[in-house]
Amino acid sequence: MLPMKNVGVEVRAGAGNTPSESKPLVSDFDHLQLVGRDRILEKIAEAVGPGARGVLLAGDPGTGKTVLLEHLQRRLSREMHVVQVRGSSIGARTENGALRFLLDPTEDEEPTHSVFAFQKLSKLLHERSHGKPVLLLVDNAHLLDVQAAAVIGLLARSGQAQLVAACNGISTLSADLVNLWKDGLLDLQEIDPFTPAETESWIAATLSANVSQLAVRTLWHHSGGNPLFLRTLVEEQIRAGTLLDRDGTFVLAAAVVLDGRPLSDVVGARLSRLSAGERNVLELLALSGGLSPDLLRRVVKPGDVDSLLERGLADRAPTRAIIRVKNPAVAEVVRREVPPGRSMQLQRLLDNTVDLSAAAPVRVRAYASWKLTCGSALEPEVALQAAEAANRSGDGESALRFLKVLSDRRLNHRAVLGEAFALLQLNRPAEADDILDAFSRGPLELLPLCSMADFLLERASLACIQKDAPAEADGYLRELRSRLDRSELARSVAPEILRSLRDRLALAEATVSSYQGRYTDSIPALTSLYVNGRGASEDLRLRAGGLLAEALAMIGRQDDAIRLAEEVTEKMNVAGVSDRLYAELRQRFMPVYLTAGMWKNCAEVMGYTPRLRTTPGLWLHEFDVLGSGLMSAYEGRAEHALQALNPTIVQLRCLGSDAALGVALAAAAYAHALQGSLPESRECLRELNTLPARNAWVFRGPIDFFKALAVAVAAPGPESTAGLLQHADQEQLDGRVSYELFFLSAAVRLGKLAAAPRLLAVARRCQGAFAEASRVLATGLMAENPELLLAAGELAKSFGNERFCRDAALAAHDVAVRTTNRTAARRALNVAAESERNLNAQSPHLTAVARLDCLTIREREIVQMVAGGASNREIAQQLHVSVRTVEGHLYQTYTKLQISGRDSLHQVHQEAARAGVVG
Repeated sequence: MLPMKNVGVEVRAGAGNTPSESKPLVSDFDHLQLVGRDRILEKIAEAVGPGARGVLLAGDPGTGKTVLLEHLQRRLSREMHVVQVRGSSIGARTENGALRFLLDPTEDEEPTHSVFAFQKLSKLLHERSHGKPVLLLVDNAHLLDVQAAAVIGLLARSGQAQLVAACNGISTLSADLVNLWKDGLLDLQEIDPFTPAETESWIAATLSANVSQLAVRTLWHHSGGNPLFLRTLVEEQIRAGTLLDRDGTFVLAAAVVLDGRPLSDVVGARLSRLSAGERNVLELLALSGGLSPDLLRRVVKPGDVDSLLERGLADRAPTRAIIRVKNPAVAEVVRREVPPGRSMQLQRLLDNTVDLSAAAPVRVRAYASWKLTCGSALEPEVALQAAEAANRSGDGESALRFLKVLSDRRLNHRAVLGEAFALLQLNRPAEADDILDAFSRGPLELLPLCSMADFLLERASLACIQKDAPAEADGYLRELRSRLDRSELARSVAPEILRSLRDRLALAEATVSSYQGRYTDSIPALTSLYVNGRGASEDLRLRAGGLLAEALAMIGRQDDAIRLAEEVTEKMNVAGVSDRLYAELRQRFMPVYLTAGMWKNCAEVMGYTPRLRTTPGLWLHEFDVLGSGLMSAYEGRAEHALQALNPTIVQLRCLGSDAALGVALAAAAYAHALQGSLPESRECLRELNTLPARNAWVFRGPIDFFKALAVAVAAPGPESTAGLLQHADQEQLDGRVSYELFFLSAAVRLGKLAAAPRLLAVARRCQGAFAEASRVLATGLMAENPELLLAAGELAKSFGNERFCRDAALAAHDVAVRTTNRTAARRALNVAAESERNLNAQSPHLTAVARLDCLTIREREIVQMVAGGASNREIAQQLHVSVRTVEGHLYQTYTKLQISGRDSLHQVHQEAARAGVVG
């Protein structure tokens, strides 16, 4: 066992233990710190004491209930007489088994009836407490025998003792204890798994080191946020060498290892009490990757499925109509430990029942892998679907494995594209080009027009996204347009199909244009696709809407872009789009909110979302891993930016992700310069210059901006801003007026006052809060009006840009001194000092209450209805929409607020009401 420091949540097995009254539930307690559960401990402590009610703690095994009880014992042992009781499977076989250490079994008349046992315990506790109030801490309350549960219930109901009982769920408890809660004598405190943020805190405390976001999210995904699984996984990854210490930061160097014995033991202990039927369902779900409820009902007993759902071992995927094993680590252990013969038997059971042609991609991939492992034949269409799903998840090795079963794969355009995509993901571009070129020289000409279009569109996408070669992509799209314009080919397909092909081509051309930052070129086509594309697919129209919102934002039409982004989000929720499209659209909205000054919204779309847990390949979504570090750099919060960026840089170096690494290095160079750490800033810029240049504007824009800022801040003065002004000139030539505004605003605030008139002119052409703050700043500088400059700072402060506020206040001070306005000078100094303090302070974690600003109007309306107690069906009736639409809005709301469900939403609303944020 590797040494683990500061472990905050751990559970000790003790199925057969009957602890004495003074024996602690967790040994070596002095070396434990409570990480991720301190707020819950405070709530429990508030619910215990004179005049207070007791608490029921409900949560999955391994979520830290035992440690919470031990912390409570340590905290209250001086003012209360604490008695610890633990239910167990062994103790449950005898009456009052968990209480036998208190009820002396040597007496001639051992009390068997609960009333007699209650009377004896009441007397005993009164004698031993010496006047102190009695606190009963009951662990594993769901394993108490009926007699013991009745006695404990009587003690709590009579007021003889305060009760804190921990269980795996309300449904698992004896009626005597459940009724205490129903009668209002106990509060219910649900112990949820760790959130990603809590997981990060726990791992950092455990390892006494920084940890990369990719490592955090991957370990959170595989553990399901369960602290016991998380600890076991961390130990296994360190032992296996997949979690490595690189310069004081732990990073993932390879895929997570899930085949260690410790993890199997932990999972096995949790599954030991399953019935044969429940085990059968769990094995089916683990091996298949998830099955529809209808299919499950045809092959297993519905009661066994319901039991797994109640136990928290299975759940319903949020975006697909399937039931799956809830915890990925549990699924992997179960899948690995099913004997081959048993696996083949289960596979044959489903083989004649499941319709893979209608299955969701994640299931197709898992089911196809299962069939290959069992030695079963894989149908060509299934192999193609599985390979495409594997590629979407970033698993090139699996994609190649599926495609190898196709004997004619070099003649099938889908197989050729899939193999090329997989090879590019595996960093084998030469092999990918050879395969694609060979197909283009031969079989391509024999394809029907639709298949030919599919091939050329996908090849253009591969060239642009995977190879960073937009010029090559343009060539393939020109070839396709030429073919579509040929009358003899056009006559070979129906008019509606030809129209669909032209729409797809127009979207691809617009995508390549935006990839290169040529936004003005794409707006007419995107507007036509989004507004007039009545025959186009919903996915195509949503993609066009996302691209159009991004383009409008870049040319200065932020208000229009925001309205469109919210409209697309609304349609996306109703349509129930794929995870891939969901991630793509989130990226499109990032510049929309960034250039408008809506930085809270920008942080939300750049941050991690639990929805992507089912699609591991999307985790390394380029901006996803940069997250808060990049936003803190935009805000000028140097310390917080570096805290987030430094681990990310180490992780990206390890993965060889040059594009995201370049953005992270440029932002870190700027943050170091802000702190006056010029050698570190120069080192970041030196490494940045060794990376290959990127054609993608989504990377090139931030790199140019932060790089120019780092140089300017390192050598203050009017001349140091030359690089910022040169970039502003280029942005003007390319029509990206919003980024021109960014560069000009930075140059003026760094001392290039001569550029104020140009800043004013550009700001007047743009919409949004950032443009308004820049307009007021330029006006104040030109008029030498300190009040206007302070007003510009207040505007910037309102959307989170403390650096802008500080710069504007310092400019106001200079003007006030020159104009001998002492009152304004003092006020400006105070504002600048306050902003400086805010910039240097540790940025607080964005709470769910603060994130309410990120919700759309409709989402806020639904939150109010939920807080009022309305069900989904009642909300749907009031809003005249479907229940599914309401569920989609709620899912989006949970994601934005980073909460787990309806109960958490109630708490957020209550806190917001107390804070005056909502009515």
